[in-house]
Amino acid sequence: MGGFAKKILILIGTLIALVAIFSILMIFQALIPDAWVEHNVVRSVEILDQESGSVTNEISLSGYTEQIMLKNSITGNNQFYSSSESYNDVQEAFWNHGVETRYWQGYLSFLKPLLVFFDLVMIRNIGSLLFLGLMCITLLLLAKKSNQLSLAFLIAVSLVSPYIMVTAISFVPVFLIMLLATITLVLMTDKKKDSLFNIAFLFLIVGACTTFFDFLTTPIITLGAPVLAYLAYKYRGSPIDIKHIILIVVLSCLLWGMSYVFIWASKWILATLITGHNVLGDALNQLVYRSGVSTVDSELGLSFTRTKAVEKNLDYFPYLTGLSIVAAIGALITVAVSRSKPATLILLIAIIFMSITPILWMLVTANHVFVHALFTHRGILVYLLGCCILISFALTSLNDLRITKKSAKAV
Repeated sequence: MGGFAKKILILIGTLIALVAIFSILMIFQALIPDAWVEHNVVRSVEILDQESGSVTNEISLSGYTEQIMLKNSITGNNQFYSSSESYNDVQEAFWNHGVETRYWQGYLSFLKPLLVFFDLVMIRNIGSLLFLGLMCITLLLLAKKSNQLSLAFLIAVSLVSPYIMVTAISFVPVFLIMLLATITLVLMTDKKKDSLFNIAFLFLIVGACTTFFDFLTTPIITLGAPVLAYLAYKYRGSPIDIKHIILIVVLSCLLWGMSYVFIWASKWILATLITGHNVLGDALNQLVYRSGVSTVDSELGLSFTRTKAVEKNLDYFPYLTGLSIVAAIGALITVAVSRSKPATLILLIAIIFMSITPILWMLVTANHVFVHALFTHRGILVYLLGCCILISFALTSLNDLRITKKSAKAV
């Protein structure tokens, strides 16, 4: 068997194994007795109710999502959900009381075990500490190559109000996946293990985990941010391999996308087969609706354009036009100063393309990002990171030019 065919089989086998692992995790959490978590679930829902009158609309919407997450942590009939239909624990693991069944709701694999011991406040604290810890590790690793790159990453994340981590556990999975993927890529680069196959394999896993754990908040950041950080970390100040850059961008997007879709579809099929409900049909209907340009909510408007959906998310960043102009000037400066203009241009084009992936994502998922712009706008983090990287490149290029001229004068 050829090497290429073997790698394809490894990727396919990994996807199948991930579906099996995710299924086992969901069954495991369903087997945890409801009595073990009920007290902390009820307490946590009360906390959300108390918060609902004194928070912003965004946190309120996140609280609504958190209520779904918490209530789904109780498997059987309870004060929140009851049904005349009887399901065993395995079936309920894929049914979730019929609430958002098309989602894997993989967050339950860590949320329910935590609810055995902690209420929502402590779980939020744990999520915040994990985020801060991984963020610090990411910044320290990036700083080994460039303090400016580390600062660019910090600024981009800060601009999407990461304080939400403290108040909404629904955002925690995607941000942790983003940071873990970035850390892994940097370590792979340092150890010269960043082959095309290894990176493709990584994004296969990242795409799958994003589908499993995320509640469709800002999934695109788990693709865009790590790739941007990798390109900047590997090639700033180093020889540029044009072929490698192009293949990295293509393969990471392809494998992440294929894995993301495959894991979604596997849940729909498994849930249909195990529960007997037409989850697949419902999911396909929702897919058409959520990617469309209409809504049943008259307050939001019954119809809109894809461009309008994007604009509604961009409105959360009033400084974006100015930042984009500065980034564009930075890109021009970097190319002008570079000694290898064609290679540098390809690198910048790759960065620009990855930077606009959240906009492409929003164009495809128009209904979802229009209705839920209150939290989907954080996907623009990827664009912000791309802009910050382009500006950092320009500053580094100008500094290198200044040093070169100074050295020449000294000679």
